[in-house]
Amino acid sequence: MHARGIIIVVVLGVAVAASSLVFYAIDETEVGVLTQFGRPIAAVTTSGLHAKWPDPVQTIKRFDRRLQVYTPPEKEYLTSDKKAIRVESYITWRLVDPTRFLVSVGDKGGAVMRLADIVTSELAAALG
Repeated sequence: MHARGIIIVVVLGVAVAASSLVFYAIDETEVGVLTQFGRPIAAVTTSGLHAKWPDPVQTIKRFDRRLQVYTPPEKEYLTSDKKAIRVESYITWRLVDPTRFLVSVGDKGGAVMRLADIVTSELAAALG
């Protein structure tokens, strides 16, 4: 009887470990992209419990769907009449297409780098 209890506990432990490899949960504040061997195959925009193949085959990349705020460092620009002004700006952005986001920038760090380049050039053009 004692050995049977140990076997049941071991089988339950293996079942819980296997289920954590197969099932994943998406929170209300995030979206996911399901990748198969590194290529995106589906965007997961509904929250809740979902199933996938175990980790080497399919993985889930999670992104925040809430409004993001990026504040670049304060920068000095020259106006058209050659006066120097210091400009502090902020950008708000939200993730709309998670698959396209993953393919084009990869993660939030890549998006911030691209936004910094765009904001710097657009502010310089507008103020110049």
